[in-house]
Formats: sequence, structure tokens, C-alpha cells
Amino acid sequence: MSRTALVAAALMYAAAARGDEPLTIGSPAPKFEPAAFVRGEPVKGLAKGTVYVVEFSGTQCAPCLKCIPDLTAVQKKYKDVVLVSVYSGEPEDAVRAYVAKHGDKIGYRVATDPTGAVDKAWTEAALRVGIPDVFVVGADGRIAWIGRPWDMAGPLAQIIAGTFDPQRDAVRLKLEQRAEQQARRVRAREEKALEAYNRINTQIIAGKPADALAATEAALKEYADAPEGVDRFRTTQLYLWVRLPGKKAAAHERAAELAVAAKLSLDVRRCYRLAGDLLNAADLEPPAGRDLVLIDLVIALLEDANDFLERYTHTRTKQYVSEARINLYWWLARARHLRGDHDAAVRRAEEAVELLKAAEPDPRRDPSDAKSEHAARLKRFTADVETYKKAAEVPKGK
Repeated sequence: MSRTALVAAALMYAAAARGDEPLTIGSPAPKFEPAAFVRGEPVKGLAKGTVYVVEFSGTQCAPCLKCIPDLTAVQKKYKDVVLVSVYSGEPEDAVRAYVAKHGDKIGYRVATDPTGAVDKAWTEAALRVGIPDVFVVGADGRIAWIGRPWDMAGPLAQIIAGTFDPQRDAVRLKLEQRAEQQARRVRAREEKALEAYNRINTQIIAGKPADALAATEAALKEYADAPEGVDRFRTTQLYLWVRLPGKKAAAHERAAELAVAAKLSLDVRRCYRLAGDLLNAADLEPPAGRDLVLIDLVIALLEDANDFLERYTHTRTKQYVSEARINLYWWLARARHLRGDHDAAVRRAEEAVELLKAAEPDPRRDPSDAKSEHAARLKRFTADVETYKKAAEVPKGK
């Protein structure tokens, strides 16, 4: 091991000993006490002198399933290494059924962790996100490497040979952990911002727009470090400006600013979500009071978004393009309807319905949930088509 690596390792060990850092390379391995072993001889503690590979997996995780052959190959290659796959947060029966289903393809130990205690002591302590995830414990009883199974082959071979230099992976892991710490801080602030946003909505529903505006302006200052919250508050501010005397010009300026930012992002979803917010602000009662400036801005934004979706289709997944088109056409239909162009609204709405009928379910969703949500959307879209058709039949001016 180089002098630089020795210094890096010493610093890591010192930080781990102080307890002021997440679980990392150089930390003593946490206790390893799974609830049960459903395959292979149980491991009772991590003995020094043995290298362990502790993988965290899941029965519903597609990448985990793909890793099974590689993990089996690792166990066959390194017979003195103890490889254990831990299934956290799942009932033992479900894990047993999964292991039985895949039979001899799983050539290593499998343990259950239904309460998530092992997961908390390892992956949570290391600020890890997602599975599959792997911890390699060296013969000295300390964490030697943390990462994904597909990146493990090289480091594991070097750890076994005693030639592993932890410096690069330690730096990589520290950066990942700092990013996750920052993400968690932001998420905590976003949750607080969402609570404030919900309180403001309660004021709006109660018919207190002036109070809601004051609360929104205060929230913009308090939650300036919560990007999603800021977006919500800025849109809410616009919504309230439209409804308060003397604020319409400010609302239009804000809407144009948000639309330009959405367009420059080349993010179609951001565009149609903003379109929905702007149309909700513009859709005043009676219809004669609708804000046509906002509606025209929405139409221009969505048409531009549709254009660059066509240009960049080859860079997106089929699922993304399909969902984006459906939402773009649906919001365009509503915007055209509110503008009084009902024939165009019917055309776009019918296109959205046809695309929705042909859409494939989201593979990331539970099949039953995806099916029921699809049926509900189709029913709503079809009802919108009928609404727009009836409006198109009414002579203009009536």
C-alpha cells in the first residue's frame, strides 16, 4: 500500500472511531444479525480472518435479479469468501418462495431482515440509496469497499490479494455520501415547505386571498432553499395576483418568466405541469373573466414543447415520449377550449384519447394500480371530448 493510501486509510479509521462520519471504508463492520437464513449455513457474527460480501437485495428488484448469476459466480470462484444476500423489509415466507423459485441459480447464502434492522445498521448508516448494494468486509473486520455488485469484481480480487488501495473508492464514497446528506437536508426543507403550501391552500379555499398572498410572500423568503417549494409558491403568488386588484400585470410578467424558464429547460413535463398551473389561474368565473393573456401563453408554450419533443424523440424512452404527448395534447385541448377554439380542442382531446388507449402501462408501477389509473384517465379524457364537442355545437356569441 502506498504512503498516500496509508494516510487516507488512517484518516478514515480516525473519522470512523470519532463517530462523526457515516459508515464508510475503514469503519468497523456493524453487527450482522439477520432474522433467519433461508439458504446456506447461518453466519453467526463476522469473524476476523474471513472476507465477507454482504449484498442487500429485494424480491421485487429487477437489477437484483440480474445480479444473481454474477454473485453465484463470485461465490464459486472465491470459496473462502462468505457471500450473504440480505432481503430487508420483506416477510420470510416471501423470501423463501423467491429463493425456491430461482433454485440453484442462487449459489450463496440468503438471509432475511423483515424488520429492517440489518438494513438500518448497514445501508442507512452508510447513507446508501437503492438496491442492489454491496459491502465487502475485509479480514481485519473493517469495511473494505461499498458499491454496486457490477462494480465489485476488481476491488474484491484486490482485497483478497491484499493489494487493494482504498483511496479512490473512499473519495468516491465520501462524495456520494455528502450528496445524499445534502439531498436529505433539501428533502426535509421541501417537506416543511409543502406543509406551508397546504396551509396557504386552506386560506385560498376559505376565500382569504389577501391573507394567502401575505403567507405566500413570507414562505418565499423562509423556504428559499427548497427549489420545489419556491416553484409552488411562485405559481401560487401568480394565481393570487390574477385574483387581486392591480396585480394582473405582475401575474403576466411572472407567467412569462416561468414559461421562458420551462421552455429553455427542454423538459416537456415541466412545460405541461406549468401549463396546468397557468390554466388553473386563468380559468376564472364567469367565462368572460378568463385571462386570455395567460391562456395564449400556455398555448404557445405547449406548441413549442410539442415541437422540441418531436426533435428530441430519439433521445427519450418510448414510455417518456408517449406520456409526454398524451399530457401535452390533453392540456392543449383544455387551453383551446378555454380560449373558445372548441373544434381545435376536440381534435387535440381525441388525439390524447387515442394515444392513451395505445399506451403501455408503466413497468415501474404495480400492474393493478396502473390498470385502474389508466381506466380512470381514459374515462376523464373521454368525458372531456364530449364536453368540447358540446361547446363546439353552440353558436359563437351565445
